[in-house]
Amino acid sequence: MSLNSVKAFFRQHAADIEIVEFDVCTATVASAADTLEVPQGQIAKNGTISTVTLKCGRSTDWKTP
Repeated sequence: MSLNSVKAFFRQHAADIEIVEFDVCTATVASAADTLEVPQGQIAKNGTISTVTLKCGRSTDWKTP
């Protein structure tokens, strides 16, 4: 699935979701967490599989229950 097809899907099915792209590397859990300013436990990665991560709401409180 290409980035353009993901963008097209969200435009059609969830236009209110903002797609954010970064100019820095987010290839590792550590680099993604640093870029997003969240704990590493909030990052989901699986080898070479790309993922889409959604943040719901406006809270920046990332405490795990």
